[in-house]
Amino acid sequence: MDHCHIGRLPPEILSHIFKLLCRTDSQMSLIVSWVSQYWRRVALSTHSLWDTIAALNPNMVSEYINRNPACPITFMATCRSSKPAVASECLSLFVTHRLRPRFQNIYLRVVHDDLERDVELWQKILGTLFLPSFQRFQQLRTLSIGYSLMLISNPTARDGLPVFTEAPGLRSLRLRGLVVSSENCAQGYPLLQSFSVINTYLDHPIHSLLRKMPGLERLSLTLMERYDPESDATDIPIDSSAPEDELILDNLRILRILRPVEDQLQDIDTLLAVLCAPNLRHFEWEVNYDPVATSLFFWQRCASQFHGLTSLHLMGFPSEFPGGIDISQVLVDWLESLRQLESLILIFARSCIYSNIDTESGIVTVLGRLAKTYNDTPACCPQLSSLHIGPILPRELPYVQSVVEARHLLRAGALRVVQYVDTKRSAGDVSWLQTNAGDFALETVSGHGRGFRYGIRHRYVGGTLRKYSNMFFQRIYFDQVEELELLVV
Repeated sequence: MDHCHIGRLPPEILSHIFKLLCRTDSQMSLIVSWVSQYWRRVALSTHSLWDTIAALNPNMVSEYINRNPACPITFMATCRSSKPAVASECLSLFVTHRLRPRFQNIYLRVVHDDLERDVELWQKILGTLFLPSFQRFQQLRTLSIGYSLMLISNPTARDGLPVFTEAPGLRSLRLRGLVVSSENCAQGYPLLQSFSVINTYLDHPIHSLLRKMPGLERLSLTLMERYDPESDATDIPIDSSAPEDELILDNLRILRILRPVEDQLQDIDTLLAVLCAPNLRHFEWEVNYDPVATSLFFWQRCASQFHGLTSLHLMGFPSEFPGGIDISQVLVDWLESLRQLESLILIFARSCIYSNIDTESGIVTVLGRLAKTYNDTPACCPQLSSLHIGPILPRELPYVQSVVEARHLLRAGALRVVQYVDTKRSAGDVSWLQTNAGDFALETVSGHGRGFRYGIRHRYVGGTLRKYSNMFFQRIYFDQVEELELLVV
């Protein structure tokens, strides 16, 4: 098609073409507006071309602001830590143009390509968005902000970012790699549906913040820690309700507690002690490093409260360490109460050292109960159609086969098995499982005689065992966890 014919296209068609182009290139709206006067008029009259600012460049940000004088704005940017001046100038433009009431979505992430950069400087830059103002984020629906990794150690109140801004219509809030101040949280978020905390320091127990979010549907807490705001701060207006006051979240359907830091397990225990979530359907837990740090009382509380689950994911479950027999029995009793459970991920924290297999009976106990039937009906979890389990020793594969034989829904569903094989021994025979399990996958891991310890190098993320060996891979772990949040339904 030559230029003459393109110039004759009706504005409606040309505008639609522009929208399609912008899906492949965030800067395409500017490019097409420079082609000709006709294209420019059409582009400027197509307001949706200017509602998303995805380029971190002061000149382009100014251009988008000028071309969108009234409509809501979505800001999506990834900042490089080596270029603080660019980010500072862009965020300052939002302040000078008084755009706070027009923001609808903010997605802002700082990627550390220079670990020597001053973290305090970046805290001030991000804080530009939350400076005290008579304006509020009236239309804000989504706020996702933070760093790829937490680089502050021993934080104080001076490090806290006041992200709990006044945004009465906020629906989704994600905080990552931040030190957070809750000094503005008194306003509350009655419409908030999703709250995610990743690798972040809070200044108050999590249950205190959740009291401001009565409509919450999804809660994800990954490597959450807490600092002392009284070290150098004044009073903070946060709900001071006693921990015994019930926290009612009738809409909560998804609860993920991943890698709780050992000194924050008390906060998690308190959260579960006050939580009333009658409609919870998905519960996910992953050990940080020490399986024994999670108490028997924690598991007893989970088993006594969460009976309506359709999905239960436990990674690093402490079945064969001190106290493991009692904890395994709690799990077995819990499974018997889960009559609607459809998906079970159960990755054990077990040594897998062959000299200890006579004492490592936790996984066998669970498999035995899953295989048990009454009148050809499974004794527990009769609706189970997806099972991820491991690490299994080769000699324990027949127990897995017994589970599949007892469950027709599982034979037609999905089975994932993580098998541990010592380099001096042969792997187990899975030919029967390959033939009789509809969607079967086997993953083999070897400890080269040293056994297996969950959480040191391996973690089960996204349905597979992944290896994370240093800080760079730690960032990948957080990326993957964040991506999976959207897939849990």
